Amino acid sequence: MISALLAACLLLAVPSHARAVVGRPIDVPTPSPAVQITGSGWGHGVGMSQYGAQAQALAGWGVNRILRYWYRGVEITRTPDSDKAIVVGMATAATRPDVVVEEGVGQWLGCTTKCERLLGPAGQRLTQTPEAGPWTVVATTGGRLALRRGTEVLWEGPSTIRLRLRLSTDDRQRDVARVLRTRHRWGSLEFSTSAAAECSAPQLCVTARVPSVERYLRGIAEMPSSWAAAALRAQATVGRTYALRMRAGGLRPSCRCHLLASPAHQAYAALDKEEGFSGDRWVASVAATAGRVVRHNGALAGTFYSSSHGGRSERISDSYAYSAPASAYPYLRSVADPWSSDPRAGNPYARWTRAVGNAAFARYVDRRLVRVTGVTIRSRTAGGTPEELVVSGHDRAGDALTTTFSGVDGKQVGDHRVWIAGAELKQRFSLRSQQISRIGLAPFSDDDGNAHEYTIATLAAAGVVTGCAPDRYCPGAPVSRAQTAALLARALQLPSPGSDLFVDDDGSVHERDINAAATAGLTTGCRPQRFCPGRRLRRGQMASLLARALRLPAATSDAFSDDDATTHEDNINRLAAAGITSGRPDGGFRPNGSVTRAQLTSFLVRALRWAAGR
Repeated sequence: MISALLAACLLLAVPSHARAVVGRPIDVPTPSPAVQITGSGWGHGVGMSQYGAQAQALAGWGVNRILRYWYRGVEITRTPDSDKAIVVGMATAATRPDVVVEEGVGQWLGCTTKCERLLGPAGQRLTQTPEAGPWTVVATTGGRLALRRGTEVLWEGPSTIRLRLRLSTDDRQRDVARVLRTRHRWGSLEFSTSAAAECSAPQLCVTARVPSVERYLRGIAEMPSSWAAAALRAQATVGRTYALRMRAGGLRPSCRCHLLASPAHQAYAALDKEEGFSGDRWVASVAATAGRVVRHNGALAGTFYSSSHGGRSERISDSYAYSAPASAYPYLRSVADPWSSDPRAGNPYARWTRAVGNAAFARYVDRRLVRVTGVTIRSRTAGGTPEELVVSGHDRAGDALTTTFSGVDGKQVGDHRVWIAGAELKQRFSLRSQQISRIGLAPFSDDDGNAHEYTIATLAAAGVVTGCAPDRYCPGAPVSRAQTAALLARALQLPSPGSDLFVDDDGSVHERDINAAATAGLTTGCRPQRFCPGRRLRRGQMASLLARALRLPAATSDAFSDDDATTHEDNINRLAAAGITSGRPDGGFRPNGSVTRAQLTSFLVRALRWAAGR
């Protein structure tokens, strides 16, 4: 028996629009949980995976087998062209860069159609040594270029002249200079301005003019020098092929270079790579593959590569980074890539998660949305990138809205535009890659795309539910009777029980909540003095619990045919009449079926909204 005092506590004063129910139901929040985007890999996803190549090398694959796996139908040949010079763009917006000669001698030249030794104020040849300290190249908006040491002007002339610092030309020399935090040894460094380039005064273009592609390769910093030899040789071969293709295109007006020193083309660290940790292994790999390139039908192949992929490589037409049709690169197919996630490779981005603000994601997908409540990936590219999403949410009026999303801008591929949702999300939210495996709502990662995801997030925000493990909710797991009692006790804010009513729940973390639910009259247990806390909750039992908690009025019709003669039929009908359940897709209720952890959250949210008069 519930005492009169306890009954009074359970029927506390409530707002006029709310219904009189057991306990003091929580206010159901309308949260805007962060949108969690989970994916794999880092980079554009096309061609060779560097971490994949490392795993293959560790598995005993040779360099040619690695290359032919990522670039299908190609030939590995030799070329004499890698002995030709190449110009590398170190910067296009350098302002007053300092030049420090750390070893040997640097000779300054002035170049127009030809180069001549630069002369100082007293007519002396300008030669920089370590003892001279830093010199600074300065471009002025007045069309002048100057070389200074502190406040002293060593040389000044029109900006039509390009300043060049000559360093080593072969292994017998060791002339080393540091510019923009990078040490250089080979060839020369050049400083210039150009209205046609991205370096109009006072900004400067800084380029490294390396005497051969082979020397250049020593300085590309695209793979750790400590990696397996076959992986390093594969990297040297694709790097050489890539550089020669870029060189064949001529000097780029934007940087006065053949290619950039950044990962946009190939990361180039010059002498810092050669003489860095295990640099000798990298230099040896370049030497061992000297002149080796990848060709397709006799032409240099487009040997694109990136750090790692998300289960497969992408076709070039499906990557955010390129606009070429797949037919232009038939050897860049989407191939299976279990290697990027091979534990032997140690890939830190085999799996990554990025949280994006709910409102920001909603606005980007559809400006009518103010809140996202669920995301489903409808289709994918051959490489696994989401092509089209179905996004559910609320508009400004609070009404439900479902929209499809393939992108905002699309991208040009050949003579037409294509829209790939994952490619645009990668760019918009600075993701590691476009190869997204799941998009869901915080705080859990294992309920992404689940029909009950938003109600899980809603009750998590209210403190009613917690996960089964860090970052996990286990939405498909059947809910137990004890867990259900705990959720009801929290959702209804039931008062502490006055006595221990069952003998089989001792030591259970839910014992207090079980006794609170029983004291409130929601349950009498499974048999005298026993609650059977570990048993699965059945759908009929859930209906009775909720009907008692909400004090639902009697129903006037029989909602389902498969609950006839069950002890819970009346309460099932009450639940249906209140709009808290519509049954199963087949039209039945399945009273003896289990209730999952995810399903219970939706029942509970609808029950709480009914209690609040909504």
